[in-house]
Amino acid sequence: MASVVEALNKDVTAHWSATSRLDISSQAHAYLEIKDSTNHLILYSDSDVYIRFDTRSFDTVDTTNDLILKASSFTDLRIPRGLGDYIVFHAKQVSSSASKYIRVVEG
Repeated sequence: MASVVEALNKDVTAHWSATSRLDISSQAHAYLEIKDSTNHLILYSDSDVYIRFDTRSFDTVDTTNDLILKASSFTDLRIPRGLGDYIVFHAKQVSSSASKYIRVVEG
């Protein structure tokens, strides 16, 4: 079903769930295992943050090539279901600062 939804470029979801904020303080690696029912993430970070999706729970952030989300902005990302059944979202702060978080809503 996810491939049909992606092919039609539609946003459909039966849930809207705010997760616990992810601690990215001092460039800590943070990750979130994506639920099967999640089609997209809405993100807000109080610091610039590298992000990526893959199928591993350990730190795989590539600071040379991964996407950077700017601080204090809302971003809506579709889940890349083509990666397989187990998808992990990764986040890591660009510059090291204390008490920084990324907030995530699954939809």
